Amino acid sequence: MRRLQLFGATTPLPGAGARAHGLRSMVGALQGAVAEVEAEVALLGGEAEGLLAEVRGTVRGMSDLRYGRLAGKGLADEVRGGLEGLRGVAGGR
Repeated sequence: MRRLQLFGATTPLPGAGARAHGLRSMVGALQGAVAEVEAEVALLGGEAEGLLAEVRGTVRGMSDLRYGRLAGKGLADEVRGGLEGLRGVAGGR
């Protein structure tokens, strides 16, 4: 009679050792995995908060542009200078 294997390797993986996990070793391995996943979730949560703050700042800046509340008195001159520089790079087109 043939055996049906649904998951995993049919031969032991290199370095896996000759002994399979027991109940205690499996619980320990799962606890370690849970701790790693929780640490990754916390890291991603902090990263998401930083990205959200950045997006909110960008939206706030765009709103200021829309309603004409530009920061800085020399901004218009700075923009003109930047556009002139861009024109020079583009070949004066």
